[in-house]
Amino acid sequence: MDLILKGATEKDIRDIVDDQMDNFIFKLRRTGLMKDDTRTPFQKTEWVLYKYNEFLKVIASREKDIIDTEIYGVKQKSKSITSFGRANGYIKDDDEKKEEKIKELSQENETTKKFINTVDTAIDTIRDDPWIEIISLKYFMGYSNVKCAELLECDEKTIRRHRNRLINTLSIQLFSDEVITSLFR
Repeated sequence: MDLILKGATEKDIRDIVDDQMDNFIFKLRRTGLMKDDTRTPFQKTEWVLYKYNEFLKVIASREKDIIDTEIYGVKQKSKSITSFGRANGYIKDDDEKKEEKIKELSQENETTKKFINTVDTAIDTIRDDPWIEIISLKYFMGYSNVKCAELLECDEKTIRRHRNRLINTLSIQLFSDEVITSLFR
């Protein structure tokens, strides 16, 4: 990636990032993790927070796959499967397949890391909020509103009110265009 960015203009870099994000969103939709539906920015923000730890696991898993690929190469297909080359008859050797697989995994990981960084940046905007712990308890640890209220020694209604306020703030950071659009529907 560093080689690609040497001498690149800011517009080139933005175009690369936009392409990577589009690719990432496409893959999320294709795998059913993100759907073209009518969820509100609030609901999407909650979904992203609930899935945050899973995204971190995916990054770790891909990093392990990269190391395994570097050490052992690309997993071999069954010998009963016949490989046909491209139209010109060229078949990639193991080193080319290995490089291609590592590049693919690395690009996917960079996209996921950028997405996580976007979420982290949004969370940083509410870091000083006295009720920030609700986000960790509810979305990262999976506690119910009742359990959050018990742990924070307050009423469940207080948890819901502050959770909604925090999620609304995060949704503006994560899905600002959609928030603006939803205001004028």
